[in-house]
Amino acid sequence: MKRAIVLPLLAVLAGCGGDDATGPTPTNLPSVAGTYSGNWLVQFRRHHDGYGGSFYCYGTVTLAQSATGALTGFVVVGPSCPAQSFDLTGRVGEGGALTFTTGGPRPDVGQCPSAVGATYTGVVVDRQLSARASVELLCPGPGEGMHTFDYILNVWSSS
Repeated sequence: MKRAIVLPLLAVLAGCGGDDATGPTPTNLPSVAGTYSGNWLVQFRRHHDGYGGSFYCYGTVTLAQSATGALTGFVVVGPSCPAQSFDLTGRVGEGGALTFTTGGPRPDVGQCPSAVGATYTGVVVDRQLSARASVELLCPGPGEGMHTFDYILNVWSSS
């Protein structure tokens, strides 16, 4: 009698999923693939004396999206900042919430480097992507040192 109950119970439990790391495929993901253009607002603050400022850079973001919401692509930084490009990886969730990792522009003056591996969080609504990242960067040179850079990205897609 015990075998008659245990064997069917094991068969039922064996069919109940498992350790699928990807989980179910989300069904309410918006399509965010495409090319977006707009700008970064970059705000910075030097730690040792509180000196700060901000500047704008033109930029584009190109995204490809998988059925599971994985994002790949690249960003391109343009005027008024030094031209650069960075790979992008991330994820879009339900409601257009997104997280991605990419770089950030460097100032057109001074010796501060570009951010590499900055994690942006934000949202895409009506083909407008808005995201923010904050990083600590060591800027070389006399009187420089550690800085906090806040990257605020606002880009739009016409497609």
